[in-house]
Amino acid sequence: SEPPLPVLNVTGRVANPMMRQDSCSRPVAEMPASKKRRKEKQQKQQEEPPPLNEEMLDRIRQFLEAQGGSAVLGKVTAVFPGVKKSQLEQVFRMEISGPTGDFRVSLRQMDALV
Repeated sequence: SEPPLPVLNVTGRVANPMMRQDSCSRPVAEMPASKKRRKEKQQKQQEEPPPLNEEMLDRIRQFLEAQGGSAVLGKVTAVFPGVKKSQLEQVFRMEISGPTGDFRVSLRQMDALV
């Protein structure tokens, strides 16, 4: 019987069965680990973050008061890295503002009176 013909990749070269055919640069053995990491990252992003503790809430309230009672979400998350929109929505008022559609974080009426 004749030996099987070699499999050619898109460049016309003999394909290495241990290489991915789309990029021909990473061994197949690496794919499951990267897919696993990607899946874990997606699951982590989908999980609801824990509620903010009182100390962090007080710091954010003080920041918002110093900003006149509200600030753009991007500014809040830049000053308080790791704080997520979903965590802020639980405590503060969120509204879309301006022509760009940026979210604005505001103190609620009761927070402003305290």
